Amino acid sequence: MNVNKKMIKVAILGASNNPQRYSYQANKLLKSHGYQVFLVNPFHNEIDGELCLSSINQLPDDIHTLTVYVNPNSTFEMIDLLENFNPKRIILNPGASSQELSRELTNRNITFIEACTLVMLNTGQFE
Repeated sequence: MNVNKKMIKVAILGASNNPQRYSYQANKLLKSHGYQVFLVNPFHNEIDGELCLSSINQLPDDIHTLTVYVNPNSTFEMIDLLENFNPKRIILNPGASSQELSRELTNRNITFIEACTLVMLNTGQFE
């Protein structure tokens, strides 16, 4: 089945305006693959001229994937928001996972994987 990627919404938690950061590179690569991308970082109002939201509670309800680029302690503090937000999956990129966070996500039946969004996109495993 051929899915229209423009209909698939992906949010980047920890979006950055620094081209050296993996979250910045993921933003560019997701867009080049045709995904609709939403940026989340409370320290930026915009990134490359695009709106940057301050919290995941400002995202649309139909986000398919939340790809995480913040440290696990920050994500753990948002665990109630993540549970209510309930995306189809959460990708914990390298540096964004911990045993404690993984255990809590599992206990709350929140679907997640520990993977690298960039690798997934470049190897055709993202969908």
